[in-house]
Amino acid sequence: MSNNAMLLILVCSFSFLQMDCKDDPPVVPPIIPPDSTSQEFAIQVFEVGAPHTFQITRDVWVFDKNNIWVVGDFYFSDSTVSGGTRESNIIRWDGKKWHQFGGILNSSGIYGITFINDLIGFLSLGGIIKIDNNTLIPQSLSGLTSNPNHSIRKIWASSESNVWGVGLDGFVVHYDGTSWKKLNFPEGWNFGKVIGTASSKYVYANATDFSNPGGSYITEIRLDTVILLNKAPEFDAVTDLYFINDTTLLSVGYSLRMVNITTGKDTFIASFGNDVPNKLAFQSERDYFVLSKNYITGKSSFRHYNGKRFTKIVLPAEMEDVSFRGSHASNNVFAFVGDADNGKSVILLLTR
Repeated sequence: MSNNAMLLILVCSFSFLQMDCKDDPPVVPPIIPPDSTSQEFAIQVFEVGAPHTFQITRDVWVFDKNNIWVVGDFYFSDSTVSGGTRESNIIRWDGKKWHQFGGILNSSGIYGITFINDLIGFLSLGGIIKIDNNTLIPQSLSGLTSNPNHSIRKIWASSESNVWGVGLDGFVVHYDGTSWKKLNFPEGWNFGKVIGTASSKYVYANATDFSNPGGSYITEIRLDTVILLNKAPEFDAVTDLYFINDTTLLSVGYSLRMVNITTGKDTFIASFGNDVPNKLAFQSERDYFVLSKNYITGKSSFRHYNGKRFTKIVLPAEMEDVSFRGSHASNNVFAFVGDADNGKSVILLLTR
């Protein structure tokens, strides 16, 4: 064998040994991120009002655990009159107890509440009342309606110069800081929740066409018109809406879905068998509650989403029979309000 051949064999063997002896790269285990949001909650249940007065509890606004407003029509026992009651349309939680605020603003109660900041807000009660540092200021809608069925039921505002109200029989109004204006929309439609963002040009509401039973839409409400944005079989009963971001709505009806308001893309998120979602208490895309009602038993249930999974929250059994009508979340407090069979108002607070 020539010297050159021997050298070649030695070189190749050396190279082989080097490769064989080289350390393998370390095996890195997959990273399993923790749940993005805690699903541990303290549950508080309040039954307020005089029993068997058949109160109506419709909406709630949460600032924090020490400042919560609930609206509807409430009756409290009056110790100054034997067997008497006092009526109010607003109650407030101060962290220790519930207080009546004001008196009777409307004999049928208040339907909706929204705040711009901790001092300025609006109430919808057929008409509209502004809250200004605890002073209640009725807003004049005279001349805007000639239909006796017109009534503002829900309200939303991003500022004192951008206030929207929606209601019955196609009634939609807007305030620009100077005057109220009625938008033209066909009668025979009832609007539900109305919602927007600070940066969005328009607001969005769920609306039902009573000339077409079962026809439920997400509508885009502009200053000059209302557009039917989206309708699909899954939207036969849109009951609540929240913005995830500037372009995406979270909606509940027969299922939980996302709707892109720019493209109209409709994305299924979840459904819960016989439990039909109908209310949201939304804090963030990774932190919200879904209230459902079982269409066979009629009982309510709650599920929390933490960015990874839905977890059913076990509540006292008597809460399953409450008719919940309103919800809101802020600062780790999730509130649902409704009526119990005994005629009292029920306020459910889930606090992290």
